[in-house]
Parts: sequence; structure tokens; C-alpha cells
Amino acid sequence: MLDKPYKCGPESIGVLATRSPVRPNPIAISVVKVEDLNVDNGAIKIEYIDAEDNSPILDIKPYYPNSDKVKHPTVPDWCSHWSDNAEDSA
Repeated sequence: MLDKPYKCGPESIGVLATRSPVRPNPIAISVVKVEDLNVDNGAIKIEYIDAEDNSPILDIKPYYPNSDKVKHPTVPDWCSHWSDNAEDSA
């Protein structure tokens, strides 16, 4: 548990519920669009993720442009011709 990591948050919160870079496990991070949410069976349908079908999602956080957006991303030459965004890549 961390002591009040967010100004308007609870008095304490688990480290896995934060965006701390000091997390106890190396979880991959992907930004995805939620297509559908089935509350009855706990299923989340997303547009695309670099994972096998039916892989468990361990953590979900909202997208915050001020902390999640990479201002000047770079990519290897072998994929530099790819689209700049998921919407245009089809």
C-alpha cells in the first residue's frame, strides 16, 4: 500500500492500482479502444492488442493524454512505413 499517492485520491492505495514505475511485476502496457463491455460475464472486447486471444487482462486504467502520450515516439526502420495511428492502419 502507498500513502495517498494522488492529491484527490484515497488515503492509501495498492501499488498495482497506481501508475508507479516501481511495480512488482513487468506488465506490458497497451493503449486500446474498448469496443464493448459485458458487465454480466466480465468480458471486455477491444479493437487490437499485441497478445494471444483470451489472454487475461490484469489491470485496466483510463487513458490520460498528459501522462500516457509519447510526445516524440521513434520506431525501428523496419516498421517506419506503418501508419501513425490505429484508426488509419485498418
